[in-house]
Parts: sequence; C-alpha cells; structure tokens
Amino acid sequence: MEEAGGEIVARCCCIHDVRHLSGGAMGSFVAPFHPHASFANLDHRQFAEVREAVKSIQNKLNVMLKDISSLVNHTNFSFERLEFLQNTVLGIINLDQNKIMK
Repeated sequence: MEEAGGEIVARCCCIHDVRHLSGGAMGSFVAPFHPHASFANLDHRQFAEVREAVKSIQNKLNVMLKDISSLVNHTNFSFERLEFLQNTVLGIINLDQNKIMK
C-alpha cells in the first residue's frame, strides 16, 4: 500500500496540491515531482491513497521534528553543563594561583 501510494505521489504531486491536501502543514518540504500534474486526474481511490501517503509523510516528519527538538535540548543542556564545569575549574585554578601569590 505504501509503495503504491508513493508511486502515485511521485507520479502526480505538485506543491500546491500537497499543501491543499495537508491543509498547508507540509509547507515547502515537498518538492514538485511533476509540475504539470494535478489531483484532478485521479479517481476517488487514488486520491484517498495519495491523502493517506501525505498523512504518513506528515506523521513521519512530525516524529523527526520532535526527535530533532529533543536532541537540540539535550545538546544545549550538555553545553551548559560543560560551561559550568569549565568555569568551576577556572575558579579553582584562580584560587590556587591566589594562594601561591600570597
């Protein structure tokens, strides 16, 4: 089913039609596969398959965006922790240098 939907999408999608199908949620992630194609040439079954394929793609993109967001948050936390540890080490070195100078 997914292969058939993918073939239909690859054969007849254009940005305008996919945006219309997905309510604009896909944005410009979808590049035009065939600039002169339209969903007007599809029968009801094919249109339903395309709609299902678009929903599947949306779901996968949403999962990927959540994963990316989680990774960015974790990376920010790790860098903040690293910065804290670096500042701690510099503070200890500064205290030791001040003891030596006295």
